[in-house]
Amino acid sequence: MSYRTTSKWGSVKADGQKTPREVRAVDHLMRFYVDHLLIGSIGRYGIFGLRVTDNATVLSDSRKIYGRYFREDPAARAAFERLLERAQDFNPHRPATQFRKVIQEGMLAAATMDIGKVPVFFDALAAPEAAAHLVEYQAAQMIPDLALFDRLAKDVIHEVNRHAQPGQRVLAALLMGSYAIGAAGTKSDLDLQVVTEDGHTRHLAEFYELLQERWDAAGKSQHEIGDFQYALPPSRGLIDSIHRAPYLIFSPYPEVIAGLQRSRAEDVRLKPADRRGWTGTVFHLFYAGLLFGAVLLYELRGRLSRKAA
Repeated sequence: MSYRTTSKWGSVKADGQKTPREVRAVDHLMRFYVDHLLIGSIGRYGIFGLRVTDNATVLSDSRKIYGRYFREDPAARAAFERLLERAQDFNPHRPATQFRKVIQEGMLAAATMDIGKVPVFFDALAAPEAAAHLVEYQAAQMIPDLALFDRLAKDVIHEVNRHAQPGQRVLAALLMGSYAIGAAGTKSDLDLQVVTEDGHTRHLAEFYELLQERWDAAGKSQHEIGDFQYALPPSRGLIDSIHRAPYLIFSPYPEVIAGLQRSRAEDVRLKPADRRGWTGTVFHLFYAGLLFGAVLLYELRGRLSRKAA
């Protein structure tokens, strides 16, 4: 179980303790925390973690978890339903994971609040003004930012390769996530994986450091570059097996782009099924138990550490 999952629980617990339990939106925080992590999951993993099902199932899961855990309050419930309606139109190019994220993060933040403050909080999420900023960025600035990134990535690849041995060169930067599908916003990260001739990581640190430095110098530090610790060899078959969602290849070598970049039609054919079958339901139950055990273990370690101090 990831450290991030358990340490995040520590933050949620601390936030919850700031609100008197009798007015806190969610009483049983630990159980809610575990269940909210699995909203919309189909029981399989993708490059960014658990894959997410269709929007209808995300909505159904969210309503069930809200009804199960949130304190009864008509105003809060009505505001939650309004949030679900807005989320369906927010950033229309987004992937399913981002649709879930809007709802999931909102529920988690609201869970630790005074229930009386929840309606105003929900009504501020996925607001029309924020949606307008997204559309404006995508229409006016996203393509120029990608063009700048393309130029900088090519320059950095050339620089790194000046001292790289034959057979060990950096070939390309593979960009995935919101930028690859036209759904980026004003603060979206650029999620990258590097392609090298032999799939080795020896030049990754230098590549990422130089690229981030030049990207920040160009005034784009609000779009953080997310680096993967593993490199890929130039294998289209391997890339297709790992990256089922659309991606973009940036490289100074035309033959690399030709060999590795998928077409939109190929993206459609490779799009994974997004339904939750019986195996997904079984996984959901199993993984919920595993998560709950991990959080309990985190709690136990914390108590033992405090006793030893």
